[in-house]
Amino acid sequence: MKRFQSTTDDAAEPHDGKVVAARSKEFVMLTGGLLWLIGIPIPVILLLWFFFLRGR
Repeated sequence: MKRFQSTTDDAAEPHDGKVVAARSKEFVMLTGGLLWLIGIPIPVILLLWFFFLRGR
């Protein structure tokens, strides 16, 4: 299964292993960052709102 689409013709320029590895690492970092945003700040903001700002 091909994960990333090439902007050029695959027959004209073969992929460099370093480029594919860098893209894969960026994808993993982006996924981890999004999961962190969902898991850490949002529950903290909701708890702060629930305990301190809900009654105003």
